[in-house]
Amino acid sequence: MRTKLERCILAFSYTVSFAILACLFVKYPVDALYRRWNTNRWKAAAIADISKWMSEPNWFKDEKGRLLRVGQSSSTFCGFPDSPDFPWFGSHLLIFNSREWIVYCNDATNNNWQFNNLFIGKASDGKWYYSEDDFGVGMNGVQYRQSESLKEFKEDHHLNEFSGSTTGDDGVR
Repeated sequence: MRTKLERCILAFSYTVSFAILACLFVKYPVDALYRRWNTNRWKAAAIADISKWMSEPNWFKDEKGRLLRVGQSSSTFCGFPDSPDFPWFGSHLLIFNSREWIVYCNDATNNNWQFNNLFIGKASDGKWYYSEDDFGVGMNGVQYRQSESLKEFKEDHHLNEFSGSTTGDDGVR
């Protein structure tokens, strides 16, 4: 027969164990929903930004010209977009050796823990792409090597085509 103290300790330990298990089973699905909600919000903003830039008549020409001017600059600002060492690499534009290009938005988990790594872009072939590869903060995982073509960039960084819609489940997580 157990004493009253033993019964209280046993009840307390069962309650604590149940509470810990409940937290584990509730926290991860809630965390996943929160991340999904933030990803969808970021995705909608990225698509809107890219669409806005692409609809401005001179944006691409001005951005490309600015990158080329930065590339001819005498100052050195290594390791970041708009660096003279990487005249093909802008903060929202990548130009490949084949002269194909992609206008993009990117955010990394180590920059924003609220969602997974996410890259969204619209390319010169008129298609929308996304990737969950880790491009790094400021795309520093991409800047040191210019891709030969859009096809090579898509293969190297696991880009997937999607509809470009801000609604519905089109694969962008």
